[in-house]
Amino acid sequence: MKFNTNTAYILSASLFVVGLVGTLAWTKGGKLYGFSFLLVSIAIGYYAYRKAHENIPKGDLIDIKQAGMGALIILIDVSYNLIKNDAFRGFDYGMILSGIFIILLNVGALAFLKFDRKMVTFISFFIFIVILLYGFFFKGIEIIVGGSGDKNPMWNWFGFQTVYLSSLVLNLVKPATAIANTIDFNGFRATVGYASSGIESISAFFAALIAYFVAKKERNFKKMGLYMLIGGAILMTMNILRVTILMMVGYFYGIPAFDFFHAYLGTTFFVVGMVVFWHYLFKNF
Repeated sequence: MKFNTNTAYILSASLFVVGLVGTLAWTKGGKLYGFSFLLVSIAIGYYAYRKAHENIPKGDLIDIKQAGMGALIILIDVSYNLIKNDAFRGFDYGMILSGIFIILLNVGALAFLKFDRKMVTFISFFIFIVILLYGFFFKGIEIIVGGSGDKNPMWNWFGFQTVYLSSLVLNLVKPATAIANTIDFNGFRATVGYASSGIESISAFFAALIAYFVAKKERNFKKMGLYMLIGGAILMTMNILRVTILMMVGYFYGIPAFDFFHAYLGTTFFVVGMVVFWHYLFKNF
């Protein structure tokens, strides 16, 4: 059977974003679940990359500008914690390790991985952008508006869109209303929190897409914007379908069934959505 590199890349990219989102879960089990997905996705992606680049020269391994992105991540995190007198937590260590990895990747210290310049650029920009997006959504907006948690306007916007649109679909089955970030489906209620709003997966998706365009040295900004809109729309649609199905499962089959599908349905829908999108991108871009 012929090894399909694009299919492996698609699967790897989808599992990586699922794993990345999982590592930010509040529970230990969720973090382990996410970390496992990360390891599997990296293994698949690396194997596919080596199969496709066995005879392609690596090119120049040193890029000071891209190494500077890693240094900037470290500087931002350390400066924020010192200025705010904030304790170092898991996300801080993740930022610092990410910065170190970008630096090592761009000064030739990880040459044994045998990545070419295009792959180094993609990895560097993906990590840099996704870290900045997560940092902005977690803390940046809170600093700007002076609030946290349920006062974060970006979280509320994503959550409200999901709740409102899901309730419209649910009304086709039973009476449903949207109350702030809560859906009332004929008496069965559930709140769409930060993790279920879709903001994490969309942030990671945009980071991966921008990094892909940078690595390809794409300059057609209209086309890039179109693909970002298409991918974002796919993810939003999948999240709305996920919430809609979860509400119906909870209403008709009870809390145990709701909890089970809540744990696995999001991953399934996200992977399906991303497989469709990346397949289309690789085929037409």
